[in-house]
Amino acid sequence: MAKAKRPGRRRPKSEEPEAHDEAHDDPRLPKTDDWPKSMPAPDRERALRPDDGWRKVKTPRPWRPYEGAKLEGVYLGPRKAQGQYGDYDKHLIVEDRTNKTVYVTGTVADSLFTAGRVNEGQRIRLIYLGMKATQIGEYKDYELYVKDPVA
Repeated sequence: MAKAKRPGRRRPKSEEPEAHDEAHDDPRLPKTDDWPKSMPAPDRERALRPDDGWRKVKTPRPWRPYEGAKLEGVYLGPRKAQGQYGDYDKHLIVEDRTNKTVYVTGTVADSLFTAGRVNEGQRIRLIYLGMKATQIGEYKDYELYVKDPVA
């Protein structure tokens, strides 16, 4: 039969757990003892910051402009996607202002990028002209400007 613990009994000093620094519980960080004596121990924030050229990648978002909005950036090219009405192209652009990747869709966008022979890496300016009405519905209208490389 197991011996019951008496309530209120303190453990002897030798049995108490050691105090520890939670910052060093992170397995991604080297223990302070592992660092050379000439190098100061890193602080937690600096050690966890994405240094050495690493950056977090996020999923591209659709560009949702207002009429007259301008998008300037570097064209990354089309990417195939599947939607409710079948396959379509997402034209990816790295926006200069925010350095985020957005995409543009639509028949007019497809036609403009094809007719303009826009290549990956070229700088573009896209202006949203608004929704245009037709007899069978509406479409997104754009103007596209391509900055040709200097020869």
